[in-house]
Amino acid sequence: MLELGLHVLSAPMGSQEFSISAFLIYRHQNCNFCQVHKWMFWNIIVLKYDEWRLHHLFLLIILLLYSVIGAVSFVAFEQPNELAKRAHAKAYALRRSEFAKLRLFRELKTYHRKIIAKPSARSFKELRSVIIRYDRRMRFGVEKDAPLKWTLWGGLYYSGTVYTTIGYGDMAAETVGGRLFTMFYAAAGIPLVITILNDWGSLLFYIMQNLWINSLRHISNKVKSLFTFSNRKETIFQTNKDDIVIKEVWKSCRHNAVL
Repeated sequence: MLELGLHVLSAPMGSQEFSISAFLIYRHQNCNFCQVHKWMFWNIIVLKYDEWRLHHLFLLIILLLYSVIGAVSFVAFEQPNELAKRAHAKAYALRRSEFAKLRLFRELKTYHRKIIAKPSARSFKELRSVIIRYDRRMRFGVEKDAPLKWTLWGGLYYSGTVYTTIGYGDMAAETVGGRLFTMFYAAAGIPLVITILNDWGSLLFYIMQNLWINSLRHISNKVKSLFTFSNRKETIFQTNKDDIVIKEVWKSCRHNAVL
């Protein structure tokens, strides 16, 4: 291929060899060379993918992306509704507060006239009861610093409860769009989670099986070594005992020979 390229470049412009067909042949061979390299590159990736068992990690990445997509979608559906409800609750609390203050002002004016006309302990007692009633009326409203439920983390939490079918019930979609999306999200997410559980369950079973087999093999080797050591000890003891008997017989034979 390189020789053909040099031949084409070195040929004069007016010659027959410098033609479009020669250039196309050179380009075709160059493209084939690139395709071979691309095929080798993807072949290496596939081999490493199977060798390193990356499909387990790939499934988790898919689940993570699916959770993020669900969280963003649920926040888009539900957060405006939550903000609107909170604004409505604050406006209602403000109206109640203004109404209570106006009512308190009128009652204070009435009792103030009574105190000026005829001050007594009873008047002060009534004034105190008016203030207590005002405090009771003011025990309502929403927390100013209450965190929003439908944030990105809240959406991830809700997505997890949907595709795992746990459903704690502390969060639920209230809008029509959010409820419809919940149904479709669960219909696609539950089979995905079942597939991941099956895959990771098989992986964990393989790991635990190998650990169990290796543990049994280690225990078996220990037991065998103990029995081997015990047999060696008995053999040594028996050998020493035989040596003692032989020595005693030898001594008795020598003693009889001397006599």
